[in-house]
Amino acid sequence: MLTWYTKTSEPQRKPSILMNDITIQEFKQRESEAEKDFVLVDVREPYEHDEFNVGGMLIPLGEITAQLEKLAPHREKEIIVYCRSGQRSRMAKMLLEQSGFAKVRNLEGGMMAYQIALAASWPSYHLPGCEPWRNQIALAASWPYEIADHYGNKQ
Repeated sequence: MLTWYTKTSEPQRKPSILMNDITIQEFKQRESEAEKDFVLVDVREPYEHDEFNVGGMLIPLGEITAQLEKLAPHREKEIIVYCRSGQRSRMAKMLLEQSGFAKVRNLEGGMMAYQIALAASWPSYHLPGCEPWRNQIALAASWPYEIADHYGNKQ
């Protein structure tokens, strides 16, 4: 909802035509569809994009206003912007809306929330007769890399 003030200084509400943010669950559902009817934009820095991304075009937040021509052909399409935690993409959403893009959505929680949701979907293993923390130790023992305890001793 947008708020503006009249001469009497009483706030009045006007229904917002702006789109709501998108949740991780909704995004994952839309992402799995065969025909993607949205444009995905990563507003993080290139090194962050290289570390982990879910696709889309890379336009860092600091360059978004200078690179609006890249998005101009998609002005009428739904645009989903994402970053690490959802803060930069929220700013990008505002900048794009101010530039005339009406269907812009921010991925809530960004890549941090996406990775947590991804990890939560992995199967959990329960060894018979073990408490959950013992399962973690048993799985860590099978890990093919060197493991050190919190004192730095190699296991």
